[in-house]
Amino acid sequence: MKNIDSYLEYLNVEDKSLDEQTDYFLEDGAEIAIGMTIASLIVFITGFFIMLTSLLIFKSTSKIDVKLSKKINEILKDSDWKVYVFKHDTPNAFCIISKTIFITTGLFKILTKREIESVLLHEAYHIKKFHGTKKILMKNPIIVLCLPLLLIPGVGILIFLILTTLLKIPLDITIGRKMELNADSYAVKYGYKKEIASALTKLINKYKKNIAEKNHGKLLQVIVKINEMIDEHPSLKKRITNILKKKEIYKPGLTLQKTKSLFLKK
Repeated sequence: MKNIDSYLEYLNVEDKSLDEQTDYFLEDGAEIAIGMTIASLIVFITGFFIMLTSLLIFKSTSKIDVKLSKKINEILKDSDWKVYVFKHDTPNAFCIISKTIFITTGLFKILTKREIESVLLHEAYHIKKFHGTKKILMKNPIIVLCLPLLLIPGVGILIFLILTTLLKIPLDITIGRKMELNADSYAVKYGYKKEIASALTKLINKYKKNIAEKNHGKLLQVIVKINEMIDEHPSLKKRITNILKKKEIYKPGLTLQKTKSLFLKK
């Protein structure tokens, strides 16, 4: 890109028309646009590659739970969903891409069978709505705009990490939380209102208990509190309030046709 000195020198040439001077800026603007587009594509491809790699790694270290896979397919009237279980004491469930859900062995220790099914439906909604890919696309511009910071000697990486973290907070506490609430509602839709509410309560209480047991002092408590304020997951109170407002549409043990007929009678 041409620098300011070269442009000033360019303006001093008397026979240059206004149109030619405008073309000068348009040329620079095109270079910036092309550069930003290429950077955005690279960041998106990198993010998608990381997701795909993570999926393969977790699959290789986990085992398919045949019963849960069969159950989720039965509920969703599908045949492609798979539930993988990997050994870890921390109760957790997550998805990456594809119709694949991962849960830890720790989840079986605190949740009932139907509570686990409600969590699987929550994760299934994230996959059905491509939330993972959407998050990459949403945060892509932030990363691209902050990339030049990496060129700062010494502290560039630190500044880049801090700034990108701060800039993505508004997305997490608005769109990210909306995604989580909608995923909870999806479990309610299939007749798991009580189960998703109790599952979330147990999981969050377990998380708080683990933090309390570590007893790392007030500093950790402050960090945890800040994380709760900026995390994409809404507070337990907001999630339960949202769940209680939703209606169960597909009742357990009923076919879709029978469920529709019940609602039509009301």
